[in-house]
Amino acid sequence: MLDSFDPPPDGKSELGRTLTWLKIENSVLAPNLELEFGERLSLITGDNGLGKSFLLEFAWWAATGTWAHRPALPNLTDRGGAPRVEYSLRGNSGRLTKGAFSFDFQRNIWSLNSSSPNVEALSIFARADSSFAVYDPVRSQLQGPSDDQIGLLTSDDVWNGKGLLIEGLIRDWVRWQKAENKLSFDRFCSVLRRLSPEDLGELTPGATIRIPGDSRDIPTIKHKYGTVPIIHASSGVQRVLLLAYLIIWAWQEHELAATQLSREPLRRLVVFIDEPEAHLHPKWQRIVLPALMSIGDLLSGELTIQTIAATHSPMILASMEPSFDPEQDTLHHLFADLGAVKLENIPFVKYGDASGWLMSPLFGLQHARSREAERTIERAKAVQLEEQPSAARVQELTDELRRLLSNDDKFWPRWLYFAEKHGVEL
Repeated sequence: MLDSFDPPPDGKSELGRTLTWLKIENSVLAPNLELEFGERLSLITGDNGLGKSFLLEFAWWAATGTWAHRPALPNLTDRGGAPRVEYSLRGNSGRLTKGAFSFDFQRNIWSLNSSSPNVEALSIFARADSSFAVYDPVRSQLQGPSDDQIGLLTSDDVWNGKGLLIEGLIRDWVRWQKAENKLSFDRFCSVLRRLSPEDLGELTPGATIRIPGDSRDIPTIKHKYGTVPIIHASSGVQRVLLLAYLIIWAWQEHELAATQLSREPLRRLVVFIDEPEAHLHPKWQRIVLPALMSIGDLLSGELTIQTIAATHSPMILASMEPSFDPEQDTLHHLFADLGAVKLENIPFVKYGDASGWLMSPLFGLQHARSREAERTIERAKAVQLEEQPSAARVQELTDELRRLLSNDDKFWPRWLYFAEKHGVEL
């Protein structure tokens, strides 16, 4: 499908690659799932349990050669076909390279050829449970082979630190804020401003405070209604703070490692994010993904970002209507068909408001209303098709619609004419 050729032996590093294609054969979900990634953005949608997170995990494995949490296992009771994954990457020069790995049932592991390529990019995975994974091929050269070269981080690790790997948000925030050279803190503040929600206003750091029973200086965040210690902030604010901090921390550590190795920093950041809408109000959902995609310029003038996201949110999809570019972005839909899971790459259509997205093929609702309202409207439509509907039945449905629908619901004009025509006084 995709031709590839090897780089010359004396060729320079690509300084970052893009994940372009992934094919999973004989997985636990389906015999064949194939996905083409956008150079800038890939959005994956689908109902619960169909494999959005599963696809992100395999994409991370293909991109980095590591697992973000634990290895995804095939169906160990069905040996009908050998589980296999193929993938391809594109370098900044346009060169394509391919890799593959398969599952070894005897050793119960996925085997990855040592020569298989990776994205050679700083990569961050924000998982739905607020844990993170970080892959930095430059920093790993300084650390040597170890589990920590990947950076598997729980939410608590990111808040409070993990050994020699990361100081944690609370310590680093205070250190950055008090430092004479405030480059890290200025970057952090800039990312927070870019990610700030409309309802809470700009997320601005306040002065540190001491909390009874805690020996640390605790950062604060300013809201319209007052200043809040970050450990008491809402779940949505905390998730965005963690994401902003981890991006700044990872890039800062990457630049430092590149300097220590006397080499250039990589020019590509790959961000995997599962459910970017988690904990966020709809007003925040409609700005978070575009803002996240735009922060490359705050870190480096030469940095480009590839974002791969799985979402349930119509607001996340609606937020991309002004900027979705089919030349560099893709939209994918996981769905169940005759007992099997299928994945399709579909055109991005502007459905307008959130209700339009909810009733699109991606979400499949007949109505963007309550389940009871949906059922009553469908019964009302069926009565409208009857040759001689009874006045009592029309009255019953009218009373039920009054209970379930708002006064300005779009269904009323259609129903009012019909009800009055059949003897119902309104």
